[in-house]
Amino acid sequence: MDRTPRNFLYLSLVLLFLHSACMLYRYGELPSAPVIGDEITINDPAIALSRGQGLSAPSFGGSAFGLDHLYAHFPPVYSWTESLVLRALGVSVYSLRLTTTVMGILACAIFLFIVWCLCRWKLADPITASFAACLYTLNASVIALHRIARMDSMVEVFALASLLCVLAGIFCRFESSTYDGADIGNESQKKRLALLLAGAMSAGLCMATHPEGLTAILPALLLILFAAPVRRRGKAMLLALVAVIPVAVWMIAYGSRWKQAILQMRSILRDITPQPGIARYAYDLLRKNQTIGQGMRVALFFLCLLVFGLLLERWIILRRSEGREAHLTELDRTRLMLADVFALATLLSVFLLIWFISASITRYEVMFPIYLLGLVMALRGVSLNVTGRRIAVALSTALVLAQFVAIAIYFREGGEPPARFDNIVAMIPPGSRIAVTPKMWLAFVQNGRPVTLLYLGYDGRKIWSAASSNPLERFDAIVIDESFVDERREYSPFAQAGRIERDFHVGNNVVHLYLPAK
Repeated sequence: MDRTPRNFLYLSLVLLFLHSACMLYRYGELPSAPVIGDEITINDPAIALSRGQGLSAPSFGGSAFGLDHLYAHFPPVYSWTESLVLRALGVSVYSLRLTTTVMGILACAIFLFIVWCLCRWKLADPITASFAACLYTLNASVIALHRIARMDSMVEVFALASLLCVLAGIFCRFESSTYDGADIGNESQKKRLALLLAGAMSAGLCMATHPEGLTAILPALLLILFAAPVRRRGKAMLLALVAVIPVAVWMIAYGSRWKQAILQMRSILRDITPQPGIARYAYDLLRKNQTIGQGMRVALFFLCLLVFGLLLERWIILRRSEGREAHLTELDRTRLMLADVFALATLLSVFLLIWFISASITRYEVMFPIYLLGLVMALRGVSLNVTGRRIAVALSTALVLAQFVAIAIYFREGGEPPARFDNIVAMIPPGSRIAVTPKMWLAFVQNGRPVTLLYLGYDGRKIWSAASSNPLERFDAIVIDESFVDERREYSPFAQAGRIERDFHVGNNVVHLYLPAK
């Protein structure tokens, strides 16, 4: 083994340890669970699956979208996986976040392995690769997002695995002492085809986990299309496999109800999901109050845009220099091809993000490691003078050190223990029909107390209001916390009618419990 890959391997082990330590520190407490919205709309069906209730979201009783009868807000791969964990370990904040945490650490390990391979294949400079490894594994924004029970870290795992397999299928050199002559070539071709097949399957599973994975797998798809060492028919079959897998998963999950599931997903996309647009999203990010969590989202968003910009700038430079070079080496042609692929993927992704893909930080989260790897390959062989090298190293070092500062600030944030609402749960008589705002959801569900969510846009207010002038008339106990400002404003007047109110101070939050008047 070359000395450079060996040294990078040691660095990778240290980085993986630090990343894992950050992922597990104050696990379950920070951020306070459940994170508004996402950890409920994604995991309520997983809990139902773990309890044998089918792919539905029982806590969304009366939902205008029918979520309590059939759940198709997101594709089912993550819910299936999560349900296995919940069935084995029960419902708690720890089991709820176990899948995403494991996937986050695995994504880090795959990223580091790809960078190590790029160094071995002479597709990356060791110093650039090392800075990129630090920037991803120690990125405070990535760590914070990976600690939330969403499917995005699983999307990253499949996208990174797809890119690894495709790159290996193109650039890995296979050696064999068993075969000679033409047999070596045949065996090598079989291994390459197997790797490309694995890459296509991973890309398909990425799309079956969340449609946002499309932008993350674009580089792998373009590499298959333009650089895979197989015939056109083989490339077409590989790309077709990517499209078939999410369709097959959808059909298996919903069977004869697949059309109903598509209609539900379209309705949610039209009525609730944020609209696309990079400029609009940047404006919305900057005008909000900059809490720690919001600041991390801003940092990751602009860092991702910086990677896009550097990729395109490097591609333009390489294209301009191509005409001035009399003879291009094989390594130069490879570097140019990779720059072409990632530049085209960047342009296509930006187009999709502007016009079609809804605006959310998770869209950029899953893209960041993929395009960071593309930048590492595009920067291979960059020659700078002494001053330029010092400036580049200083800026990269400052960026990495800034992540340590951000991590320290994030972990100093005041969290709340998972059991903080248990005394409120215990006060409600068994058999009560309970309505709660989303922040209270986990406390009731993990104690085996069925609830109906008061979550504007997703809940059944339209149906309830059509049946009665007081949409909350059907509930015995109502729990509303003040962190949900809109729900507090809309539902409190209805909750007060015919009930007594008790207030509880939990951390910085105030929880209002409404029970029947005796």
